Amino acid sequence: DDLTNLAYLYMNYYIRLYEGIEDNDTMEVTWYLQGTFIINQSSIKFNKETKTLSFTLSDLMTDLTGDRAGVLHAYSSITKNSQRIDDVMKNVLKICGVEDYDITPICVARKSFNWWDEKQSEEDFLVPYDFEFSAGVTAYDILDKLVNLYPNWEMFFDLDGKFICQRRVTEEDNSYVVMDDENFKG
Repeated sequence: DDLTNLAYLYMNYYIRLYEGIEDNDTMEVTWYLQGTFIINQSSIKFNKETKTLSFTLSDLMTDLTGDRAGVLHAYSSITKNSQRIDDVMKNVLKICGVEDYDITPICVARKSFNWWDEKQSEEDFLVPYDFEFSAGVTAYDILDKLVNLYPNWEMFFDLDGKFICQRRVTEEDNSYVVMDDENFKG
């Protein structure tokens, strides 16, 4: 009933949304994280009769797309082909204030890979050609261009608000076994 703390919900706060399920036998509530969001509009409404709190939330990607933040006004740069793709992504995220990330180094997928050729393996992780970005580009534009250099890569924020860049699992990919015969034993 004390709503004085609502005055401190600023537009730059992150909110974790949980859903609770009550066990009918023990009457204990188990809480499940549904995601991490950011307040998108400054209007917060509370209905005393229904005890309903209403406000608009957005995915954390809006911090990168330019809808709320993410416009890199002073960022006018050429990304050279001698830079590692994951290092460029980390630098862009740092500019936007994103410090919690897990970026799998993006590289070309080769059918036959020579692990002994260090030059070939290091070149696979580099930006393949120069990119030029003008002032006013969004962080999402840069990250999207880098992620889409090679097929089957994706980027998103997980439930905890961590930025993830990883290889997509496809039906042709047998390196990620989801279920095997061990799951059905016993």
